[in-house]
Amino acid sequence: MGSMDLRIFTEPQQGASYDTLLTVAKATEDLGFDGSSAPTTI
Repeated sequence: MGSMDLRIFTEPQQGASYDTLLTVAKATEDLGFDGSSAPTTI
């Protein structure tokens, strides 16, 4: 059986600031997740 990628998906239109999204992205990396993403249009 293959491996599974785990990623964090955020919804910035709910009020997250750039600084909050950056903090989440850095935490995602630090915690060993495979990536994070957010919609390109909000």
